[in-house]
Amino acid sequence: MKIIRTPLYSLLIVGCTLLLATCSDPINGGQGQNQGPTGTITINLGGSARTTFAPGEGATFTHRIILKSSGGTQIPSDWLPAGTDSWTSPLLSAGDWTVTVEARYSDMPIDYTGGNFTTPPIPEGFLRAWGYTTTPVPASLPVTVSMIPAVEVFNYGQLNEAVANARTDGQEEIIVIAGTITIPNFGKINISTGQHITMVGRGTTINREARGTLFELMTSGCTLQLGRVGFDEMLTIDGGTLSGQLIWVERGNLIMNNNVELINNNAVSPPAPTGAVYVLNGGTFTMNGGTISGNTSDVDGGAVYVQSASFNMTGGTISGNTATGNGGGVYLLSPGPAASNANFNMSGGTISSNTVGGNGGGVYLNLAGTGAINFTMSGGTIGGGNSATNGGGVYLNLANTGTINFTMSGGALITGNQSTGSSQPTDGGGGVAVAGGTFTMNGGTISGNIAANAGGGVGILAGTFNMGAGNISSNQAQMGGGVIMAGGDFDMSGGTIGGQGAGNTTTGSGAGVYYGGGTFTMTGGNISYNNAGDVGGGVYVGPSLTFDDTAGGTIEYNDPDDIHQL
Repeated sequence: MKIIRTPLYSLLIVGCTLLLATCSDPINGGQGQNQGPTGTITINLGGSARTTFAPGEGATFTHRIILKSSGGTQIPSDWLPAGTDSWTSPLLSAGDWTVTVEARYSDMPIDYTGGNFTTPPIPEGFLRAWGYTTTPVPASLPVTVSMIPAVEVFNYGQLNEAVANARTDGQEEIIVIAGTITIPNFGKINISTGQHITMVGRGTTINREARGTLFELMTSGCTLQLGRVGFDEMLTIDGGTLSGQLIWVERGNLIMNNNVELINNNAVSPPAPTGAVYVLNGGTFTMNGGTISGNTSDVDGGAVYVQSASFNMTGGTISGNTATGNGGGVYLLSPGPAASNANFNMSGGTISSNTVGGNGGGVYLNLAGTGAINFTMSGGTIGGGNSATNGGGVYLNLANTGTINFTMSGGALITGNQSTGSSQPTDGGGGVAVAGGTFTMNGGTISGNIAANAGGGVGILAGTFNMGAGNISSNQAQMGGGVIMAGGDFDMSGGTIGGQGAGNTTTGSGAGVYYGGGTFTMTGGNISYNNAGDVGGGVYVGPSLTFDDTAGGTIEYNDPDDIHQL
């Protein structure tokens, strides 16, 4: 007996358990020792379960709910007819109870194989779902548990049909990827308006037969969520080094959680845009967990390419991606007016070990129009092996009259990045390179970055760097270990460059700050304990430039001198 495609249910409960309290007269539920307070549980399907799986075939199913204690006691409901939305348990002893649901075909079981429905006299089949958690269950009784419909798929035909038949009222449905699924040539899966589809794995993989996009979200009001709390087996989406995008998000919403990995995409342009995940025209990508790694681009954006759209990163890892051009990890582009703004909010997660032939090993911000790019980094880490010609961690490129705003605060960390360019004085910025726009540092740390040429921590070619708080420490370069100014404006009103036991170093001049162009104004903050191999341990001031060290702030304990002015 083989029933390939089977409806499942999935439960919203706490910690895969329900915690009971109050009442009396227990049914023992916990290793022979759960005595005392008892209560009942009400399982509420909420009317969301589909009772007819294959329209026109007349197949329905019944279901029953099973409660299981930590001691192994099982209490099942009766088989409930289609359309029955709820069941209330008998009195249960205090303790932890898991909940599962069994679905049973009746009337006309369906074997869905190869894209065709058949109706042979197949014996009744059973398949068990499982519980999972996202919301707290109140302590008072009765407890109501909401249900979300789910379906298990084993091949492309089943996946394509499950998506096509999913509800369009914004309510979530879960698709369990239960086997290796290969997307055929031109067989991309489209998520439609009003659909909220969650895909989870069982240590399984979705790959592709030929070049092209695997998933598309092309309309407003659609959501694809990869991974979910309570599902702890991996889902892998593998590009197999073939050209295209793994996921194209245009106006829709992509959410990525733990136990998901996006790997081995090879973005080639033309004709395809770049990035394993391509987000544009008002689309939104939220990354709460998982991994995006081993992806390549022959232009820009090895892992994530964001054009006139938004990217929110609260967790997860973007690592080991490469681009021939710019932005090995994340590439942001605003090509037009204000309507084409691009936004990146990073509060957690890690962007590491990404490499490029151009600039911005970790993140590249490219303002090519009159709109804006806003990058807010309040947490997370950019570092641990990102490498580029300039801006090993982050690169700001203002190529038009719009604005770039990069704000760093809180516990944000930019560390262990490297810029490899050796042309003087333009190449540098091991941690951050500013070639236009505004970088505001209100907190966080830029440390342990290396520039082969200049600006181990921050390199300023144009634009503005405002430092009001935070630390720039333990960075290395030939000149400008902490900060180099080749142009633009540097306004320092707070924060620390160096610090005891954390000084920046150079083989040449300007270990703390190398002031070689633009305007440097210091009204607060501290530059200390930096060490230069030549002169200007604290600040090096180049020819024909002036620096007022009396406006505020402290420059002290630098070696061989605090200020060296030609």
